[in-house]
Amino acid sequence: AVDGSEANLTYQGESGALDESFADIYGSMVEQNALGSNDWLFGDERCSGYIRNLSDPNDKNDPDTYGGTYWAPTGPNDPDNGGVHTNSGVQNYWFYLLSEGGSGTNDHGWDYNITAIGYNAAERIAYRNHTNYLTSNANYLDARNGSIQAAADLYGECSNEQAEVARAWRAVGVGSNLIWFETLSLMDIPPLIYVSGTWLATNWISASNTEINSNDGITKFRAGNGIYLNPGFKATAGSNMYFNAKVMPCSDFE
Repeated sequence: AVDGSEANLTYQGESGALDESFADIYGSMVEQNALGSNDWLFGDERCSGYIRNLSDPNDKNDPDTYGGTYWAPTGPNDPDNGGVHTNSGVQNYWFYLLSEGGSGTNDHGWDYNITAIGYNAAERIAYRNHTNYLTSNANYLDARNGSIQAAADLYGECSNEQAEVARAWRAVGVGSNLIWFETLSLMDIPPLIYVSGTWLATNWISASNTEINSNDGITKFRAGNGIYLNPGFKATAGSNMYFNAKVMPCSDFE
């Protein structure tokens, strides 16, 4: 009901795997809040036993790393609607690590060490991502980016929660840790000559409409995101304009 009323994730491939994963996550959190404990097993009261293990997806031949061991083909003609039940293990394990922490090496050989942010924060971030940022054809990279923004909404940019969200995604093979940069405009023009324009922001640039002149024009962006200038941006004829990036304090999350 939540998915159908909000993201309406298509039940195929990666979007379908996310759909299945959110169902597992919410079920685990209902158990946690109702009983005060959570075994991270899905379907464990069935006569035949549990069918998924969020704390160890490999236990049931599900992947804990994107594109890693047990990752199922995601094509429209592949079994299980492109592995929707199997590949749910990736986000399931992300959520487990975010809630309880953990360390190790994933299937790509990337070491990780995640500090738990707790059930309450993890479920709030997952729910906000699901209901505010994901669309019907969302994939795992979309889920990663949306949850980072959801963590910023709830706990602030450069917060510990946001950093651990990114770290946990890297632990399951999606994206990288957060690095923040500050971009300074450096212009070889006479003082007080006005240079006007508007930044065309992506979702990850915090200052979406910034006028840049010879004395200011600082904006922030995350590593891997571009900065674009709208048509109409202008500078004094014959002048040169440069951009220089420097790392901000929360680069220590890298």
